[in-house]
Amino acid sequence: MSKSQPATAFCAAAVMAVLATPAMACVIPLPDCPLDGGGIAYLNGDNAGAVHFTEQHVVDGRTEARSVLVECTSRQGIAIEEPDSWDDRYYDAYDLMSDALFSEQAVTLRALTRDIRALGVEVQRITLPEGHCGCDLPNMPLPEYYCPEF
Repeated sequence: MSKSQPATAFCAAAVMAVLATPAMACVIPLPDCPLDGGGIAYLNGDNAGAVHFTEQHVVDGRTEARSVLVECTSRQGIAIEEPDSWDDRYYDAYDLMSDALFSEQAVTLRALTRDIRALGVEVQRITLPEGHCGCDLPNMPLPEYYCPEF
């Protein structure tokens, strides 16, 4: 056996040991809350008093969703209806909303609305209704989850 063979044998054994261990998969759900009139809102992200979340309702057997970004002190925000089939412009609009949370420069709702509309996506200016749980999502505990062994 040459000097490199024991090292190669050891590495092969280590790789086999790692591959032989059971795989673990976890799905960690994000906080969600019930909406008045049915449906749920679930957290996408938050930072510095702003919250990005998705609302889902079932209407006539079909799930309808909208992506919402709200500044929670004023409860002012924007929303885009999520289409059944996403294309690049909706991904780009969603990314603009997510990126606005963590921008090093202040992003106004007016500028964000203009940028999203420039993509060809309709934007609604909204005031989050009193009692809506969207701004509470960052402080809600994570739903229970487990990590099954395979």
